[in-house]
Amino acid sequence: SHNRYAYRLQGFDRRWVETDAEHRVATYTNLDAGDYVFEVKAASDEGVWSQEAARLEIRILPPFWQTWWFRVLATAAVLGVLATAYRLRVRRLTRLQQELRRLVAERTRELEESNAKLAALSTTDSLTGIGNRRSFDAALASEWRRAKRSGQPVALAMLDVDHFKAYNDHYGHQSGDACLRRVAELIAAHGRRTTDVAARYGGEEFALLLPGMDAAQALELAERLCADLRALALPHASSPHGIITLSIGVAALHPQFGGTAELLVQQADQALYRAKDSGRNRAELAQPANV
Repeated sequence: SHNRYAYRLQGFDRRWVETDAEHRVATYTNLDAGDYVFEVKAASDEGVWSQEAARLEIRILPPFWQTWWFRVLATAAVLGVLATAYRLRVRRLTRLQQELRRLVAERTRELEESNAKLAALSTTDSLTGIGNRRSFDAALASEWRRAKRSGQPVALAMLDVDHFKAYNDHYGHQSGDACLRRVAELIAAHGRRTTDVAARYGGEEFALLLPGMDAAQALELAERLCADLRALALPHASSPHGIITLSIGVAALHPQFGGTAELLVQQADQALYRAKDSGRNRAELAQPANV
């Protein structure tokens, strides 16, 4: 037999492929997914081709990774991974931000506490625990301004531990420090109002600021203070009195009638020296006192 054949895969072959009876197999590889029509026609010995070709419809299915559902799932998976990564990133950043806020708040609190401690240290006498000269000066200036507005008097007591150098020489500096602390406690106890300010003015000298008190009231308080210290009977072998005593100078002024805070300190200081000159262990009122 000398029959001949021709075949064509529509969608792949551009023209008919002729073959003879000995080659009856058509092979295609690496076809893309899609629909194809495989056609075959034959020719007789005389070379007459058949009018109609035999047709076979073929559908090549794509591999799963090329299917729409796989692409949808893959896209969803990628979006899910990205969304999860984004949420994790946001959660991590949120935790970091919260931690940063906590650290900032903690450091801020520590800084505020440190500043408060520094402020307290800067205005507190380290030995006695009451105010120092700096806090006294600030309080005097503030109370003087307030008294100018209110018309109230401002009283001041300057206090000095009698024969303190002799006490130190006899008992030693540690005992001297303990003595100053005890005296400071007593002074602070008498300045019990919220506006009163007890301060160590320097060495064995103290100051007690008494806003709103007139000269008579301040002198009465100073005399009670002297009496209360005598009642404690703290030994002082090098003192004529045999115990720790105080000399106190008291002054009072009305800021709205004139004068200055410096004048108040000066008058109280002068009264203190008068108390010392008069035998110590007493309170003296400044003369003249503007009450």
